[in-house]
Amino acid sequence: GHSERLLARAFAGRRDRVFAFPLMVSTLWFAHDLSFVLRGFDWFGTYHHWYVELFFVALIPTMLFELFFIRQVWTYGQAEIMPSASRRQFALFILGAEVAGLIIWFATKEVLGDPIYAFTFGGVAALAPIMAVRRMIQRGDSKGQSPLLWLSFSAMLVCWYTAVWLFFGPAFKTVPQVLLALMAIGGGLVMARLSSRGGALKLGA
Repeated sequence: GHSERLLARAFAGRRDRVFAFPLMVSTLWFAHDLSFVLRGFDWFGTYHHWYVELFFVALIPTMLFELFFIRQVWTYGQAEIMPSASRRQFALFILGAEVAGLIIWFATKEVLGDPIYAFTFGGVAALAPIMAVRRMIQRGDSKGQSPLLWLSFSAMLVCWYTAVWLFFGPAFKTVPQVLLALMAIGGGLVMARLSSRGGALKLGA
């Protein structure tokens, strides 16, 4: 049906048999969101504010998508990442990457001074277009990417930064913060354009 076609357009990795997001991006996103969800009692008890409560609810399905993207790496990524490894060795590599990502993120989060994740969501999201462009250059084409996926990414960040600018004060309206927002949103739009022809788009053509 229409929903199936929409999902197929959004998640082109299955169509092209490649992973959409580099493992580092999916791992960082998952670690970030898991650390937030694990603090559910804080959000609904200590803070009891609509922002963190809605964010908590939104990140539960988001984590499922992140696990889906990590599974894509397992399903399609071995030939690209570790072609000479066995499936067991590749599985251990992915598991190790997830454990390392969780450790690094939790250790980093402790010293960021951002208790309600007002900065970190946009900060970790900004890495995605950069790493995706790098992977696209390595592949030499835009397989695994789709305009719908990246337009949704940019639309999500427009909503996010609009809320941050409206409700979180001048600290998020500085030049570096605005440039970070423009880089992340613009990066998603660039990726949407580059992936507009699906896997047929050849870089440099």
